[in-house]
Amino acid sequence: MSNRVGAGIASGTAAPTAETVVASIAPGGVNPPATSAEVRGDLVIDGATSTTGMTLRIRRGNATSGTLLASAALTISATGVRGESLGVVDTAPDGTGYCLTIQAVGAAGTCGPGVLTAHTLAVKF
Repeated sequence: MSNRVGAGIASGTAAPTAETVVASIAPGGVNPPATSAEVRGDLVIDGATSTTGMTLRIRRGNATSGTLLASAALTISATGVRGESLGVVDTAPDGTGYCLTIQAVGAAGTCGPGVLTAHTLAVKF
């Protein structure tokens, strides 16, 4: 038994210098008991003139205070659009859902379009 859920990220979504949730998957949308969950965020990022980097994070729950599962620090050398992905396998899902966050370094930028997806696999014996 498996399920797949997703949440979209609109084009032009703000990527401020404080960590901000850009997409979340509601609790109960994934994580049948005794499963693992593959969680992946794919999005387009666009830095401003003074943006030097962006950090993507996948967390449990729907807030920046959730348990950190994966993080990627990206160097932005100039303004311009580029695609990025971040993925993780959660081997101890707890039913709280997931969120993708972004945080710009140097100056705010934008992100999107994109999507956060989670796919679970329940093993039956």
